[in-house]
Amino acid sequence: DGNLKKVADHTFVITPNNVVLSAERMSQQQAKAELNLAETVESLEKSVGKNKDNLEAWEILADRYNSTGNLSQAQIAYENVIRLNPKDANAYADLADVLIAIGNGQISDKVAELAKKCLEIDPYHQKGLMIGAAASFEKGDYGMCAILFNRLRSQMPSGNEIYDALSQQIDMALQMGGLKEIPKDPVPPKPESDVDKMMKLGMPPAPEAGADGVGLLPKMK
Repeated sequence: DGNLKKVADHTFVITPNNVVLSAERMSQQQAKAELNLAETVESLEKSVGKNKDNLEAWEILADRYNSTGNLSQAQIAYENVIRLNPKDANAYADLADVLIAIGNGQISDKVAELAKKCLEIDPYHQKGLMIGAAASFEKGDYGMCAILFNRLRSQMPSGNEIYDALSQQIDMALQMGGLKEIPKDPVPPKPESDVDKMMKLGMPPAPEAGADGVGLLPKMK
């Protein structure tokens, strides 16, 4: 005695056995995907073992290690990506992010330096701005903290939840620094891209590498 379910022009009888079979099939597919991922990682590890200058392999390994929480290996992989491609802003920001996680949220001088390098390459890199602003706050450079948070805020639609949260962080930095207004930003305004226009309209853009993490504001003292 199963329930009838119609999908398009096909009618299916749903029984408890169907549900069990479906669950088993999903479990098998998941196990297969995890096995394929493990085999891919193992293959890439062998590749960089033979050729330490295989940039593409290091890039994939860095992301895989990071996404699976293997932070010590992710650190090594990102360091190799930077060694082979020192103009990769994403790698600097991602390595800084990994070091923060390894350090239980602490923003070290190394993290601050990585954020600085990232922003030298891409002054409007969102993760780099977030980490750079937090590092500036930690050092007591409240003017730079406000500048970097404002640069990040300029990429968000007004009234957006993140926009409002960044405004609060800017107000806090100004108050801590005894500043009446945000200091002049030495970096010129960012030319508005199609993605920026979409965000200003409140439309989510397609996800981009390195553009995640903007919804998590650093913990301020």
